[in-house]
Amino acid sequence: MKKTILFICITLLFVSCQEKLKENRNDKASIPESFGFEAMKLKTITTFIDSKAQTTSTLFGNQEAYETMKNTSAQVDGVKKLILVSWKLEEDPKWFGAMVPGGLLSIEELASSNFFNTDLPIQYDKLEGRSLKKNGTISAWEKQNRINLILSLKPAVAP
Repeated sequence: MKKTILFICITLLFVSCQEKLKENRNDKASIPESFGFEAMKLKTITTFIDSKAQTTSTLFGNQEAYETMKNTSAQVDGVKKLILVSWKLEEDPKWFGAMVPGGLLSIEELASSNFFNTDLPIQYDKLEGRSLKKNGTISAWEKQNRINLILSLKPAVAP
């Protein structure tokens, strides 16, 4: 009986000595802490995939922007802020045929007191890659095109 208990204890000791399991996290797709994403307390508005460009994007916004996007004719006070984060798609190493976000491509920021009033200016910034390098070479036409695209996105409907 003593030998059986000793054998079980030694077996349990060997079985319990193993490496800590690696956390299942996609670090390539994470937004750098220097951006301050957590502090912004943004809501997810919608997400979409561009299969032609092999990218996926998620549109986030503060509470004011979220309310404005849900009802474009609503009068919501405060500065509205929208953030469009885009990633390159890559194959999921764990699931055959699945795609997951890969490297961070860009973060586009829109800010305005009213997105749908053409008399008021909309501030637009584009940060590229994990280094969040500001893109200063974007043309006025491309800038307006991106603003129009972001504002044309419809919020996802949740039950």
